[in-house]
Amino acid sequence: MATLALAPLEGYLLAVNPNLSKLAPALFLVTWVVHRVFGGRAIGTSHPVTWCALTLLVLVLASAAVNLDNGWALVYTVRWAPFLVLTVAMVDVLTHDVHPWAALAAFLTGAASCGVGALVSFLFLGDARATGPLDDPNDLAYVLTAAVPVAIVALVHLKDSRWKLLAAPALLVLVLGAAATLSRGGAIAVTVVLLWALARRLVRVRTAALCAVLLALAAVPAFDLVRNVIDGALAQKQYIASTNIETRQLRWLAAARMMGDHPLLGVGPGGFRTGYVSYGRLAELDALTPVAHEMYLEVGAELGVIALLVFLAAIAAGFLASEAAVRNRGADSAGRRDRLRLAALAAQGSLLAVCTSSIFLSEEYYMPLWAALAITAAVHRRSEGGAREGLARHRRDGDGWSGVAGGGDGPART
Repeated sequence: MATLALAPLEGYLLAVNPNLSKLAPALFLVTWVVHRVFGGRAIGTSHPVTWCALTLLVLVLASAAVNLDNGWALVYTVRWAPFLVLTVAMVDVLTHDVHPWAALAAFLTGAASCGVGALVSFLFLGDARATGPLDDPNDLAYVLTAAVPVAIVALVHLKDSRWKLLAAPALLVLVLGAAATLSRGGAIAVTVVLLWALARRLVRVRTAALCAVLLALAAVPAFDLVRNVIDGALAQKQYIASTNIETRQLRWLAAARMMGDHPLLGVGPGGFRTGYVSYGRLAELDALTPVAHEMYLEVGAELGVIALLVFLAAIAAGFLASEAAVRNRGADSAGRRDRLRLAALAAQGSLLAVCTSSIFLSEEYYMPLWAALAITAAVHRRSEGGAREGLARHRRDGDGWSGVAGGGDGPART
């Protein structure tokens, strides 16, 4: 839970100590391995998401070995590997030891705290666009919008009042924080999530319309209070908007050229950063740390076509796993308010937001993607078999916090 809650606040942790952000993940992985080894249990849970993560790890190492001379291969391999190993560990732990809603609550808490930081930076610290714990407003919007579906599902469908006390203010902070970033990718992600929630009947059209009206009414006096801040932010956004479109097109073309020239293992982890000036045909000579601003193209350019296919397969496996879990629990358990079914929908919505934002951003090095994949896989495994046992436990424990720290809601083994 600390690993997921602190991930959105990495910028604040780095400001205190460069190694502080690594503490929780390191303790989690060490504890997981020790528990499995001394407990006589296998390390890992078999699932397509797990196997895709392990395959990606092999491909990352192979690409780095072939492209060591690109100058950044080892640095970016160290960024890739922990996320892939953490994904394997989270699938295992969330399947057998910790309820997926514990992970979702931790992620929602961290993202909401990140949203508070965003609003503080925008309203009181003079940032033209909200940044908070992340330097890039677009990356900040990515983290905030990934948690919006979790807040919606928890607020509308979980019966326990403690969840609503967390979800209601969290949703408000997430939406306002994302709006303060003025990120177009974030706005598109929120729109897609809202359409998804309406299509899945998680939110009624009447409720969504009422919330939109109330938000618009509240925005008028708020706009008057901070008019100067908002006017400055919009002016800056308008100034750089056309430049952003042009540079992103250049970077997408450069990434496509890299992938075409090095289809097998790519230009290596971090290779886009090294090769962009030449592949971009000297378009941005002053770009110090360029990224492709498109996650899928960047993965393909740096790791190769095979790795891109495996990466896409992991995402597809996550969506299919969440949908299978919804079907499994919807047919055999206590209807629409079943906790596992709701966890599957929350993770599915988060993954949808992540994949939408990543069309415009390079987000393979951020936790929301890997957390959503791990949670969808774990919920799927829990939903397979043992549905009657999960139903009995659900009826005993209700819909609150019970069972969060234990297995419950499904098979203890797969």
